Amino acid sequence: MISSFVQKLDSDKDVASVTFTAKQVNGVNYVTINLVGYNIKESEYQQVFVSINSGSDSNKYICDRNTYGSTSAYFNGPQSQVISGSSKYQSHTLYCSWTMSREDSIWPKNSIGKGLDLESNSRYGVMLSNRDQTLMVAANIKDLPIYQMKFLNCCYKVHGNDKLTGSDSSQLDFGCYLEDTWMDSLLKMDDQSENSALGQCHCQSIQRLDIMIPETVFMI
Repeated sequence: MISSFVQKLDSDKDVASVTFTAKQVNGVNYVTINLVGYNIKESEYQQVFVSINSGSDSNKYICDRNTYGSTSAYFNGPQSQVISGSSKYQSHTLYCSWTMSREDSIWPKNSIGKGLDLESNSRYGVMLSNRDQTLMVAANIKDLPIYQMKFLNCCYKVHGNDKLTGSDSSQLDFGCYLEDTWMDSLLKMDDQSENSALGQCHCQSIQRLDIMIPETVFMI
């Protein structure tokens, strides 16, 4: 399922596009940025980039091709520049891609190195640019899949506690350790008699959880 929003500055030809895709794997949120530059002139240096800005702090994901045909993808943040991502050139089209989680060095940050809260905070801007033009990607940041991951953080989780009480006053307390695929349980049959049973149950590991948020495409 794809949700797209397209804008163009030039009605005759496409200049650039950016696609945001959000995905959660095993409880970790990932964002993929796919950046494409169209109608690339082989005899000239060409560059397209998308920037995520918070106040005066700018985080740029840059895709370029030099006059010798070499391509590169890199991240330019408030504190550092990192060569990262994939890049290729084919048929006058330049492609770059980055995938990141909050723990990665290319996750957008502020001037003191703290990662921006893209999932819950909508007070930032996203711009798509080439060497001649700049376009605001989304007037409403809440339309981006990155922000929509807020649902996964707050709502897609197991709710309840670690106790199960039967109608006969028996009680089962348990602790589950998913990373080690083990669950410890303590069964209390009668609180007054202090008789208890301690058992250890093995939990079968389930396949990893992959959750996809519809991607969004923007163009100039």
